[in-house]
Amino acid sequence: MDYVDGVHLDEFVAGNHAQDARDRFGSLIVRSGMRMCYSAHMLYSDPHPGNFVFMRDGRLGLIDFGCVRRYSAAEVDYLTQAERAAFISEDAVREAVIRGADLTERQRAEKDRIDLMAAWYNWVCEPVVRTDAFDFSDPSYMSRGMEIFRELVARRYTRTLPVNTWITKSFVGM
Repeated sequence: MDYVDGVHLDEFVAGNHAQDARDRFGSLIVRSGMRMCYSAHMLYSDPHPGNFVFMRDGRLGLIDFGCVRRYSAAEVDYLTQAERAAFISEDAVREAVIRGADLTERQRAEKDRIDLMAAWYNWVCEPVVRTDAFDFSDPSYMSRGMEIFRELVARRYTRTLPVNTWITKSFVGM
């Protein structure tokens, strides 16, 4: 175990760094997550501000790897299908959410279930598929997603592949 010398997000932001330095670290955070996901096939499922260390030499440190999951080959295949679906069609989205929920034949025929699951999927993908800038500070985005999630739980539409539980934890910090 190595000691990572630097400051956490709150101290970095309080330091009134120039916008280019803020942008650079933001880019490093995104790139580190993408590299772990797409190159190492790992999900770092605890990306809260306290687990990023802004090092004085310009590097980004990541700490606390207690909640990391390595994807299997089958999960990589499913996740590839699921990610591409948002850019293909609503039918592709439906196919991906059905696969991702590992539904029974009866469940696959429940239109309300599939519609609600597709709404969750579309909410998760919204920041990625937009062609304009996405405002993560807009509180209505998180409110809409949590309302869909509450409805999924209330209807007991919670059957899913284990990898999706990890992704949800990573995305909404559960």
